[in-house]
Amino acid sequence: MRQREMPTGVLSPPLPKRKTATKGGTNQPGFRTGRFAVLLWVLALVMLACNLPLTPLPPTPTLGFPLAPGGSPSPTYPYPGETPTPTVTPTPWATFSGPLFGTPTATYPAGEQTCDRAAAGYPSIDVTIPDGTVLQPGEAFVKVWRLRNAGTCTWTPDYRVVWVDGPRLGAPSEIPLSAVVPPGGSIDISVPMTAPSEPGTYTSYWMLRNAQGRLFGLEPTGRDPFWVKIVVATPTLTP
Repeated sequence: MRQREMPTGVLSPPLPKRKTATKGGTNQPGFRTGRFAVLLWVLALVMLACNLPLTPLPPTPTLGFPLAPGGSPSPTYPYPGETPTPTVTPTPWATFSGPLFGTPTATYPAGEQTCDRAAAGYPSIDVTIPDGTVLQPGEAFVKVWRLRNAGTCTWTPDYRVVWVDGPRLGAPSEIPLSAVVPPGGSIDISVPMTAPSEPGTYTSYWMLRNAQGRLFGLEPTGRDPFWVKIVVATPTLTP
């Protein structure tokens, strides 16, 4: 069967042109306009952030740096809002404090640290009642210390032996020296005492005091006390 032939000179109508669409519609004019607007907003935010004023940081506190005895600096001013730390004044070497020494009446000025100083006498500081002597309850005794003047000042009768801590054992609180003691000399100091009535071990601490009311004691520091240490025995019941 023969195909039908188109008449000569008859033109075929043009075919409709297809629209080409890009995936996602990114070639549409509305999308391009929206994307351009977003870029403008981002640029405007960046420029605005660059022009914002910065919040100033709190000022750095001024610090002073005095050198401590060890050579390390330490600040003298606190940070804002902190309570200043009080300055601690170093305690002079001859200041005695605490339960052992009580409260002194005076301290050594600079340059007088070696004026008054004691040392144990020869051959021993304990002339009577060595440490650990056993006594009966209520027994009277006399404690004698032999001390040597290891300082540079002469001890006079204005110097005194004074009780500073522990049980006083019935003794006077202070007794004047009985003689003048030059540097290098020695003296025997006698203090009458009485043993307590209760059994136990008792230690009484004593020091010297000069005419100006300054306490001093034994070497090597010149601030160590001397003492008497006794043991009161338990009474023996007689059947």
